[in-house]
Amino acid sequence: MGIGAVLGVACGDTEDPATTSFGDGGTTMQMTSIGDPTTGGDGDDDDDGTTAGSGGADDTSTGGDDDDDDDDDDDEDTTGDESGSDSTGMPVEACDQLDEPDINGLDENDDGLDGVAGCSVFVNAAVGSDLNDGIMSDDPVATIARGIEIASTFNPPRPVLVAEGTYNETVNLDSGVSLYGGYDDQDWSRDVFMNETVIQGSEARTMIGIGLDAYTEVDGFTIRGASFVDGGNSTYAVWIRDTADGQFALDYCIVEAGDAGAGDDGDPGMAGEDGGNGLNGNSNGNGGAGGTSGCGATGGVGGDGTGCPSSGGGNGAAGGDPTTVGVGGAPGASHCGSDCDDEGTNAASGNDGSIGVNGTGGTAAADNAGNFGGDGLWVSNTGSAATRGNHGGGGGGGGAGGFDVDSGVFCLFDSGNGIGGGGGGGGAGGCGGEVGGEGQPGGSAFCVVAVDSSIEVNNTDLFLGAAGNGGSGGDGGDGGISGTSGGGANGTDDGGEPGNGNGGGDGGGGGGAGGQPGGCGGVSVGIVSVGGSSVAVSNVSFTGGTGGTGGTGGTGGIRADGIGLMAPDGEDGCDGLIADERDYP
Repeated sequence: MGIGAVLGVACGDTEDPATTSFGDGGTTMQMTSIGDPTTGGDGDDDDDGTTAGSGGADDTSTGGDDDDDDDDDDDEDTTGDESGSDSTGMPVEACDQLDEPDINGLDENDDGLDGVAGCSVFVNAAVGSDLNDGIMSDDPVATIARGIEIASTFNPPRPVLVAEGTYNETVNLDSGVSLYGGYDDQDWSRDVFMNETVIQGSEARTMIGIGLDAYTEVDGFTIRGASFVDGGNSTYAVWIRDTADGQFALDYCIVEAGDAGAGDDGDPGMAGEDGGNGLNGNSNGNGGAGGTSGCGATGGVGGDGTGCPSSGGGNGAAGGDPTTVGVGGAPGASHCGSDCDDEGTNAASGNDGSIGVNGTGGTAAADNAGNFGGDGLWVSNTGSAATRGNHGGGGGGGGAGGFDVDSGVFCLFDSGNGIGGGGGGGGAGGCGGEVGGEGQPGGSAFCVVAVDSSIEVNNTDLFLGAAGNGGSGGDGGDGGISGTSGGGANGTDDGGEPGNGNGGGDGGGGGGAGGQPGGCGGVSVGIVSVGGSSVAVSNVSFTGGTGGTGGTGGTGGIRADGIGLMAPDGEDGCDGLIADERDYP
């Protein structure tokens, strides 16, 4: 009779009890259906053949002596068969038997299984279905997650026995539900070395345990962290949080950290917008408009000569940056009286705006270890970002020519007004180059992480993963080219002698932006203790691992100064560390 058949009787077969022999010794056990909670003795106190049947997890009534004064416990799991006996030869409930799965695969209670056949949950990826009950080896579920869900419904929780194969899932541990791998997917014999049982992660964390408050063991598995290509994703094969001392142990496992993703490269910065040109003044006295600017570094408007007195040119602007702007030119002298022998004078030109200062290059993080945030996940340290270039100053507007009024009674040959020529508008400043994107840090690779926990790792081989490389910093944008000034106009003689307007000043070029820093490479660590955690290790090996390479800093942008002075480059990112074990605050 195979293990599956035995379990069929032990865990709910509704047919009559069967007598079955195990092993060469011919040990005989009477199997009692859990479907009939009244199955057992005949109620006679003198009957020495008492059997103890059981209901399901919520039905703990047993047959036997009617005078038994023991109270039933509705929360106690007595589901199982009478497949063992104590030192007096009396039958023992399956869940009261002792046969914890061990590295040697020993069947210590002679039920044909390393473990308790009638008090376990079975998982088999090859033939199982999550629609099955999972409490018999020939009726297994297909996923570890479903096995844990079933096991946790019992009190106390049952162990989950997992057959060889690859399980592509995230495993969320539950308190008191231990997992044992290494079982043959046909006969359920246990050999953790021959029957590889793999948990392959597809998300950042492959195995998660949070707040475990009853002893939970994971034994006989290969646990593989997920691998990523980009996005700076980190990978954690085993991640335990808020678990007290003595409540979690990893034993006889292989833990393989996945490969973390590379950090993304920063995009290059946009070049600064070129400044608009100032417009020419008009002979009718109107000043030319200042050059326009997308960043507010406008040129000053030309002075107005249409009235008396004429006005000077307006000052340029720098869009709020500290760049020196061009001051508007003074107007020509106006004569607003009735003298016939005076005349307006010519105006002064507007001043040029200054060139914007280059931005600064970004700096990389000085500490290559990174840190763990409040969510218990790793984050890279960061340096300082680059700054954009300053906008060039707008040129000042040219002044208007002097206005002249000749209207006296003695102005017989030249009577009237002289309209001053309009001043030219100042050129706008070029906008500063924009910064690019910072190089993003590479992800990190971890085998085991304990956050605010005290755990054990025994008889386990850890294979460290490859951390992700940092992304390259974005190049800084070039400064925008400055706008040129408009010219001043000659005055119009309508009976007076006006002055001529003058041209505005040119705008200053924009400064180049600094290059952004490269992202730091991620770290590769075997065992991490966070926040005062304790990880007790025994017979643990560490193999491999590579830290991520820091990304290259971006190139600084060019200042629009006619010479091509470049802004500073960003720093290269730091290389990530490698360590077997590391403590983080």
